[in-house]
Amino acid sequence: MPLTGVRAFAALWVVFYHLRPTIERIFPDAHGLHAFLAFGYLGVDLFAFLSGFVIAYNYFDRVDLRQPREIGVFLWIRATRIFPLHWFLLLVLLIARFTIPGFGDRGIDVGRWDASDFLQHALMLHGWGVAQHLAWNVPSWTVSAEWLCYLLFPLMAALLLRIGDGVVALTLASAILGATKIALDATGHADFSASVSWGALRIGGEFVAGCLLWRAFAIGRFERAPWGAIAVAAFGTAGFLTRWPGTAFPIVCCFGVGIFALAHARGPLAWLFALPPIVFLGEISYSIYLLHWVVLRIFEYSIGTSVMRLGGRGFALALMIVVIIGGSVLTYFGVERPARRRLRAWFLTTPAR
Repeated sequence: MPLTGVRAFAALWVVFYHLRPTIERIFPDAHGLHAFLAFGYLGVDLFAFLSGFVIAYNYFDRVDLRQPREIGVFLWIRATRIFPLHWFLLLVLLIARFTIPGFGDRGIDVGRWDASDFLQHALMLHGWGVAQHLAWNVPSWTVSAEWLCYLLFPLMAALLLRIGDGVVALTLASAILGATKIALDATGHADFSASVSWGALRIGGEFVAGCLLWRAFAIGRFERAPWGAIAVAAFGTAGFLTRWPGTAFPIVCCFGVGIFALAHARGPLAWLFALPPIVFLGEISYSIYLLHWVVLRIFEYSIGTSVMRLGGRGFALALMIVVIIGGSVLTYFGVERPARRRLRAWFLTTPAR
């Protein structure tokens, strides 16, 4: 399905958003590129839509509020997906904090390494509105918010089973997204920039909207529409809107339309996102997303200055990208996938199960 490939785009957009200062120095006159990368933080919103759509696709009829064991299996499967790599990278940052001289003691890193923050991260609570600031592996707040969505998904699945009309599902998705926008405006995040304070509201609204989009897709009343052209138009419009500030909400709306269109697997954009290399990047996108911040922080405090002197900013940028992608392949095959496989096999073969 091309939606896996979309995950690659979402993850890399966030990566290049965090690489933006270096890119702007290398290409000072590429104003269109700068504007596009300035909206890279919306990659997490694209992830949230995708997550809701895919989770509903895979599990909506496999969790039943009357069957606690089914819910337990679902939550264990999701926990094995997100916790092992998160804990591994949290440990890497902890080691770096105590072994790399000056690590975390300047610039944006000051005040992000408290023991209480570490505990919140370890328990995956830091995206629930309890954290006071971004800390440790900064992008992981979205994973924490998504974990909360997983915990509440059985309630969502019960609602999805009651929806039998695609128009109703799309209407509800639009209403949820609109309500999320209003709530974020009220909290001072009209640009969809909420993170640890109101980030769960942002991610949760988009996750629910993604679930409802899947329900409309599954009911299948819209097969005859030109979805290939609609997908191109939706994502093209989203890219075009990055030229102007204050367009975060319309861009997010385009994501919803684009995902619904791509799910029908038609047109040139669906073909592009279904190419094997892009699908592979989509499969390791969780590693890319969580690892890149760790690489950037360690690079900053270890070899960053030496690399700049050796080959300049362009060489440093290329090296960071190679390390992020290469490291993501290693963590995917060395940590993420084997841990998931072993933990799931252990749980699903216990006598209780």
